Amino acid sequence: MRDPYEVLGVSRGASDDEIKKAYRAKCKRWHPDLNPNDPTAEEHFKEVQAAYDAITKGDTGPQMGGNPYGGYQQQSYNRQSYGQQGYGQQNYGYTGFDGFDGFEGFDPFGFGFGFGGYQQAGPSASGTDTPEMQAARNFVANGRYAEARRVLDGMTGQEIDRVDWPERNDRYGNLIRQNRNQMGAAYLDGKTPFILAARGTYKLMVVDAWMLKNGKLERAWRWDGDEENPVVRSMGAHSMVTADVDGDGRDEVMLGSCMLDDNGTLLWSSGLGHSDKAYLCKLHPDREGMQVFMVSEPKKEDGRGVSVVDAATGKLIWSIGHTTYHVGDGMVTDFDPAHPGLECFASEDRKGGSTDRYLLTADGKKLQVAQDEIPGCRNWIWWDADLLRETFKGDNNRWGAGSSSGGRSQSIWKWKGEILLMADMEGDWREELITALPGELRIYRTDIPATDRRVTLMQDALYRSYVAHRSMGYPQAPVPSYYLGDN
Repeated sequence: MRDPYEVLGVSRGASDDEIKKAYRAKCKRWHPDLNPNDPTAEEHFKEVQAAYDAITKGDTGPQMGGNPYGGYQQQSYNRQSYGQQGYGQQNYGYTGFDGFDGFEGFDPFGFGFGFGGYQQAGPSASGTDTPEMQAARNFVANGRYAEARRVLDGMTGQEIDRVDWPERNDRYGNLIRQNRNQMGAAYLDGKTPFILAARGTYKLMVVDAWMLKNGKLERAWRWDGDEENPVVRSMGAHSMVTADVDGDGRDEVMLGSCMLDDNGTLLWSSGLGHSDKAYLCKLHPDREGMQVFMVSEPKKEDGRGVSVVDAATGKLIWSIGHTTYHVGDGMVTDFDPAHPGLECFASEDRKGGSTDRYLLTADGKKLQVAQDEIPGCRNWIWWDADLLRETFKGDNNRWGAGSSSGGRSQSIWKWKGEILLMADMEGDWREELITALPGELRIYRTDIPATDRRVTLMQDALYRSYVAHRSMGYPQAPVPSYYLGDN
């Protein structure tokens, strides 16, 4: 039996402020997330909660007795949800006093990263995370950090409604893989925008679809890859785009190596595993429908590490036909008028033991060119007056960019800053370049007059989807749902 004042380390004549300050300090000292390797931390933490509760309720007299904490009852460590208060969706069963939450003033990310008046400690014995950093990781991993999607009024910024993000669990893998989150929008009924929220790429994959109706978010469906037969896992990419791929007037959702139908069921899965890059596009003007060009991170000895499938069915159209090791980047665009359709190119990641680059036609014919003549995959832009796309050469943070088009290198303009995205912002179908420098954003536009009139690329839903996803995952230059290249 311990006196509650002794538990908190204060005298019986302590003021309310002194008691509250001591309680906060003890909470931080014994919080289980901050002491993951101390099996006694949870019991101490419970004792601190119970002592504070007893003092604030005046239940500290000599009649206490009968349980290890005297006459005051120990509160449960039950991790019940406390909605949107504090820092997460869950707490440890205590309710605080006079509006005081036990986590008030406790920011695991604040002290873990050196903000909020706390100083980050030195590295741990392992040389990796500091104890504070590990505490922050535990805070997230244990579901203590609120994750939600919100809809705001565009005129006032006021919140209209919010709902929980797909919850964490061990089926996603470790903490890093649990944090693979993406958002999107799709016209699942052909006329109404639905909000998409996705978690998971490398193992479990989950997608929620929500519709705003009468000021409330209503969930239309949840897709869980583990509920498919056979199970669909590890088929995600670093982007999630939407378009009508089967011609029914309703959008489907491409997660990478698999496609969801508008009703939240699996349309197809290629079975190729995690795709670092996947492009939903129109590869060839004469081929019906849309296609998906994908590059696979897992080693592939069946020749499908670089491949194209039908967007509506997932049926293989062509593959590179030889072993690949870790294809980490890819792109589709028309830069050479000698070959009909969009060129398809990809590069191996040295982590797989190869640095090879591959260049193929829209029909899958491998072009035999020198490795240094195969362009990079990241940033491409419609800049001049023709339908061949240009790319950038040189360091992104230096003056003196160049462009190559149709095999002809030419220096056409200069730019400075870190490339954020390229998009048709002015509406003449050519794209502007947005870069960032310290304290400023820059928008570069072409000074070459267009020779024809075309609808702005931003009118295409797939193109808009790619522009939005430039802020998530790996950078990809946007492409439209129709063929845009030299004929």
